[in-house]
Amino acid sequence: MTKIEIFGFVISLLGFIIFAIVFTLVYRSYTKSYIKAIKEKNEDPNILDDLIKNNHPKTKKKRKIVKAIKNVIFYGLLVLLIPFFVYSIFSRVRGNLMSFGDKGYLVVASGSMSKKNNSYLIENNLTNQFNTGDIIQIRKLKSTDELKLYDVISYRNDKGINIIHRIIQINEDGSFITRGDSNKGSDTYNPTRNDVYGVYTNQRIQKIGYLVMFFKSNFGIMTMVAVVYCILMIDFFNKKSQERYDIRYEEIEGIINDKKLDYKDLYLKLEDNELNYEEILGIESEINDDNPNRTEEENNTVSKDDDSDTVLNKEEEV
Repeated sequence: MTKIEIFGFVISLLGFIIFAIVFTLVYRSYTKSYIKAIKEKNEDPNILDDLIKNNHPKTKKKRKIVKAIKNVIFYGLLVLLIPFFVYSIFSRVRGNLMSFGDKGYLVVASGSMSKKNNSYLIENNLTNQFNTGDIIQIRKLKSTDELKLYDVISYRNDKGINIIHRIIQINEDGSFITRGDSNKGSDTYNPTRNDVYGVYTNQRIQKIGYLVMFFKSNFGIMTMVAVVYCILMIDFFNKKSQERYDIRYEEIEGIINDKKLDYKDLYLKLEDNELNYEEILGIESEINDDNPNRTEEENNTVSKDDDSDTVLNKEEEV
C-alpha cells in the first residue's frame, strides 16, 4: 500500500470508530428508555394492541406474511452482498485479479477500452470493447505462442498494475506493444510473454464491477464493517428490550385470560377505536394521556379529573 492509501485507510478507520461509539451510545440510550417505559407500564396500550392483533386470524396471517417478506429481503441482500464483498477483498489483495481454474476475472477500472479511437479497429472490425465498471473474463494461456495481433490481453506492467489493452504490434524480441482502444498513444511499457496473464474471452458482466470497486475502497470496506456492527448491536440491544417486552406481554395476556375477554370482540373495538385500555388493564393513572387510541371523550374526562384534583389541592392548602 502507498502512503496515500495507508492515510486513507486510517481516516476511514477513525471515521468508523467514531460512528460505532456514537451509534452504540444512541441506541443504548433508546433501549434503556424503551425498557423503562415498559417497566412503568407506559407501553401497555401498544403491547395490548399487539396481543389482540396476534390473536386475531386476519392480522396474525398478515403479520406472518410481512415478517416473511422482510426476512426474504434482508437475507436476500446478505446473500447478494456478502459474496461481492468477499470477492472484492480477495480482488484487492490479488491486484484486481480473481482466478477460478483456467479463467480469471478482472474489474475494468478505466475507460481506455470503451471507444474506437483508432483506425485499425474499424478496418479489422474489432468490436470487443468494454466499459468502466464491467467485469471481464480472462482465459489463462497454456502457451504464449497462442497470442496474435489485436488480441486483448491482461498483463502486469513494471509498476505491478494489471493492464487490459490490445496488442497492436509484436516485436522481434517477443515483447508486445499495447494500446487502449480509446487511447491515441501506446503504453510506455512493452510487456513480455512472462508478463501476460491471459487473453480476453469477449465475455463480460456490465456495470457490476462498480459494486466491487466500491467494496474494494477503504470507504466501502468500512461501510460493510459498519453495517455488520450495526446489525450485531441492534440484535444485542433488541434482545434485552424483547426480554422485558415478553414479560409484560405475558402479564397482560394473563389479565385478558383472567377476565375471560374475547379477542375477536377486543379486535373489533380496536378497529373502531373504542378500546378502553384503563378498564381492561386497570392502571388508569399509569397510561399515557397522549395515547392515540384513546377517544377524545376519554381524554377530556381525564383532563377534567386532573383539573378537579388541582382545585381540591388548592382548597386543602387554604
